[in-house]
Amino acid sequence: MRILGLNKGASCNGKSLADGAIAYFEDDVLRALVMEERITGVLRKGGFDEAYSLLKEKFNVDIDNIDHIGVSTCTESVSNSCIGIGSILESHRSVHAIGHHYSHAYGTFQMSGFDEALIVVIDGGGNVLPNSNNPNNPNWWEEPREQHSYYIANRNEVKLIGRDFDKPYDLGFGELFRAATYLLGFNTSRKAANIMALASYGEYKKVPLNPFIRVIDGVMVSELKYSCCDSYKSFAPLFSNKFNLEPLDLTNKRFTRDRLTKPYWDFCAYIQWNIEQAMLEKLRFLKKATKAAKLCITGGTALNCVMNAKVLESGLFDDVYVPFIPGDHGQSLGNALVVKDMFGQRGNYFFTNTQDAFLGVDNAAELTSEEIELYLTNKDDYMVVVTDKIETYVATLLKNNFVVLTCVGNSEAGYRALGNRSILSNAFNKDALEWRGAVQATKDREWFRPYAPAISSSYFEKISGRKVKSPYMSFAINIEGIAEYFGECISEDKRARIQTVDEKSFIGRVLCELEQIGDTPVCLNTSFNFPGKPIVESMKNALSVFEKTNIDVLATNSCLVCKKNSCELDAIITQLQETYSYKKGAKQCLT
Repeated sequence: MRILGLNKGASCNGKSLADGAIAYFEDDVLRALVMEERITGVLRKGGFDEAYSLLKEKFNVDIDNIDHIGVSTCTESVSNSCIGIGSILESHRSVHAIGHHYSHAYGTFQMSGFDEALIVVIDGGGNVLPNSNNPNNPNWWEEPREQHSYYIANRNEVKLIGRDFDKPYDLGFGELFRAATYLLGFNTSRKAANIMALASYGEYKKVPLNPFIRVIDGVMVSELKYSCCDSYKSFAPLFSNKFNLEPLDLTNKRFTRDRLTKPYWDFCAYIQWNIEQAMLEKLRFLKKATKAAKLCITGGTALNCVMNAKVLESGLFDDVYVPFIPGDHGQSLGNALVVKDMFGQRGNYFFTNTQDAFLGVDNAAELTSEEIELYLTNKDDYMVVVTDKIETYVATLLKNNFVVLTCVGNSEAGYRALGNRSILSNAFNKDALEWRGAVQATKDREWFRPYAPAISSSYFEKISGRKVKSPYMSFAINIEGIAEYFGECISEDKRARIQTVDEKSFIGRVLCELEQIGDTPVCLNTSFNFPGKPIVESMKNALSVFEKTNIDVLATNSCLVCKKNSCELDAIITQLQETYSYKKGAKQCLT
């Protein structure tokens, strides 16, 4: 049986939708999850045209040999989800519309491995609800719609038990963060994480106001209401007056550090504190009503790793699961899982380890050393070193404070690089040239955003005495008392968005090698991409970005690509080659 799960690039009322992707199952095996942005190079690109073309090429996928298709959308009714997916797919014999929040909930529960759980879905908005008087209204905010949805699930069903902010003009967590993001001048909802990051520098108690969002008798309520599609503009005066702040325009980054002063940090801290407190109060109510022992959090708001950590640390639930792809890209997988079960192909698809997220198309990182040289613009400036000890080479370079780019195996699905398409660095290196300089120059990352540490699961348990499962960087946990083990990967409020990795993944093997050679099995891990661009997908893409950075090493499946501009690097490579035998038939490229 062949099944596609996908999400549309535009609603039937003309609204462009972001985060396009396709998930493909073949004979009960998840063969790939392809994100449209990775193929087109356009961040958050909606639709699935290029992803579908790649599936056709790699897996001989064609509309005639697809058995079932699951489709979701938002800002329109579920019944309209299948409209506008293209004439070929639209005419398929078995196309099924899946509710936006139901897709999030169902997919996340199936991935969690839990037998029973409470599921919380929170995002900027899903489908217009069936009780709408005008489900085709292009002003979707004027209709009842999904924003916060709550489900109870077991292995037989996923059942809706309630919603918040489902009335016309209601505003939930997602839109509150978007409004705050625009007030601070970032001018795109993609920068919502900046609010969370800046919050660690501020003090919410400096703002003596009643919260925007509260829980009354188990129901979330907000004093903010939509007024138009660009409601955040109407919130700017409200925020400015209450917090005594002026709206900023930070498109010119030279002024970012100077203009984002302490009152703005306090504002961010207040917004973050507000959603954390409202979330915990709502969960206490739901816990009492359902007696659920385990919790799943999904939807775009589940990318708020500080909120997730506060929920985890509250002790309300025995276990908390956040998927590797909680945003709308994950709709593709959720839709496919719903349709699979509809047609009797129910299986256990537990995604709880680092390597489970590596769902890109096979062989995207495969090029021979000769092929790599062909794609280098000035090949005389590089050397390609072939080895079957790639993890040892990478670990040794990290120990010696080199920054290493990785393009190995299948790419990871979702917004966060988990080791296969990453920038890795020694977590304890404070040298601006090697760490802040090289990484920051590539990423152009805002000064206030912390980096994430990857740490082996066993080592984290050893130093902390805690078993925390965070293979997808889902929790920014409190590390007071053990901060010394995380080097430079710490936020201002002594939290770290840890990635607990297993030894079967590439990055896990690198950390094991670090420990073997006498170093701490912790490293900085951030995504391999240029600012405003998606994470690299193919080796060709990786080489193109690599050439434009001031980072000296790119690690592939079986070789290192090194720039010939460092005597220290040459010496380390030479020593490694003398210590470890060459892979049979390997080309010795070091000169």
